[in-house]
Amino acid sequence: MGKKLKHTSSRLKGLSRSGSAGLWEARKAIPEALRPVFGKREFKAALNTKDENEAIRLGAPLLADWSDQIDAAKGRVALAAKPLPRQAIDRDRAYLAIQRWKSQQIKDALNLAFNGALEPAPVGFSDEMRAHVHLVGSLREGDWSAVADFDHKLAAALNEQRVMCDPKHPAIPSMRDWFADALATVEHRIMEYRKGNLSDAPEPPAPIMDVAFEPPGELTTPPSSSSTKIMEVYDLWEASGAAKLEPRHRGYVKRLVEYLGDPDIADVTALQMDAMKLELEKFPLTKRLSDDEIPFTELIALAQQQGSYRTLHIKTVWNWITTYKRLFEFALDRDLIRKNPAAKTMRKPSAEESEERDPYDDDDLAAIFSAPMFNGFAGSGSRGYRDRPGSNVVRDHKYWLPILGLWTGARVEELATLETSEIKIEGGVHYIDLTERPLKGPRRVKNRSARRIIPIHDRLVQLGFLKHVAALPPGPLFPKLNRNGKKASASFGPWWGRWCHANAKVEGEGLDNPAKVFHSFRHTWKQAVRETDVKDEIHDLISGHSGGNAVGRAYGRGARISVLKAAMDRIDFPTFPL
Repeated sequence: MGKKLKHTSSRLKGLSRSGSAGLWEARKAIPEALRPVFGKREFKAALNTKDENEAIRLGAPLLADWSDQIDAAKGRVALAAKPLPRQAIDRDRAYLAIQRWKSQQIKDALNLAFNGALEPAPVGFSDEMRAHVHLVGSLREGDWSAVADFDHKLAAALNEQRVMCDPKHPAIPSMRDWFADALATVEHRIMEYRKGNLSDAPEPPAPIMDVAFEPPGELTTPPSSSSTKIMEVYDLWEASGAAKLEPRHRGYVKRLVEYLGDPDIADVTALQMDAMKLELEKFPLTKRLSDDEIPFTELIALAQQQGSYRTLHIKTVWNWITTYKRLFEFALDRDLIRKNPAAKTMRKPSAEESEERDPYDDDDLAAIFSAPMFNGFAGSGSRGYRDRPGSNVVRDHKYWLPILGLWTGARVEELATLETSEIKIEGGVHYIDLTERPLKGPRRVKNRSARRIIPIHDRLVQLGFLKHVAALPPGPLFPKLNRNGKKASASFGPWWGRWCHANAKVEGEGLDNPAKVFHSFRHTWKQAVRETDVKDEIHDLISGHSGGNAVGRAYGRGARISVLKAAMDRIDFPTFPL
């Protein structure tokens, strides 16, 4: 007899095992009075692991988020039931009150440190220091979720300065950024005092009537005299957990170092960052992995020698520059530099300028799905791009994700994180159920509209998709997908770009067009459904666009599943050859 698996976790309430495979899942019941608010009885998410430690790591943030949502809903319901009379708050007075509170907190901490009453700072980059760096960084970025009872603390700070306010006051949301910035400065100064770095506290703002309103500023101290390289700061930034970083961000910074010649971060100037932006506008858009090893300026020169070539899209350039802005902001918060040299580098592109994804056209679809990967290739297919004709067809994630992307219109991350339990049937209609997906965590969806059902097109049934699902054990739909990164699709997206490059008839054209990526399948689906007589609100429900309402389990807030299924089956792609 094997060891019996315990059904629930004794270490974290809300975790339990599900199914014969014994995989952990997170669940939290919603109070009965709040179920109409959420449209369901409980929160639930599969964690896809048998390891309890891993389940706790994945489940804890989900359970915390669900608790926060429930608490927030309780507050909204209570407030709606018994609204409180409130006085209007003067905007200038509120801002200056927060600044006075900040100054007083810093001055009090300085006096404590001066008298030896502050606990010394931890030695080295301890857990406490990591938590401090993460907290300050998050607050600087406008994320106060790590601060318990943030709105209550904000209201208390105002009340201390004789600005009467309660945590539910309508003005609270408008003041959160001010208070987050002030709290970050206070936390930073206190840690500096604990390190023994004493300096004069700032003078509190003058009386309100004597001072004109100014936008929030921040207190800074002179930068350290020690030299620090850019990549060293990036490593600290990554270790701090203050930002969600991926391998591509390290690549962006590596290219900056190549261009600037590896200076100390304090020596980088605004003019150099402006010059970097101009070089990025000339940087070639390439899908060859080997190009990553060619130095930055040399790769630009090689592309220019070829004459006409495709460059990074303006939105991609903005992504690079934004990474630099955030990196230097981190350095500024840690007193490594006096000012952010990238602060004024490039304005954010408009929505019109940022539109860069084209749909696949009929010729593209014919070329993609006539390729050997879908019809028979030589070799095992474990490496490379399955582009040599043969007799082997492997129906794994590389096979199914493009097909599903076309026939469902779903986002690649939604498809890459699918579980077998999310393929369901009701009233004879098979569908993908994303209604229980979280908004945070590894299997999150983009927004509440993305919590939806997607009817499975008849063409997918004909291709054997349901048989593929039935043959799998409970768990991930694509267990062999390389989850190298915080997103399950982090590796597949670039691989798809290289596959298109390898299978294109003409480099840079057709399916190798840089404006065509995996997300183009979603645009193709949307274009096709708009050519039918399906109403906008119906296909918005299926695609999860903000125009549609979320589909509940009983579909009372959306449309009957039979209606959605009929709409889905009206879509067709005439050149799809499979």
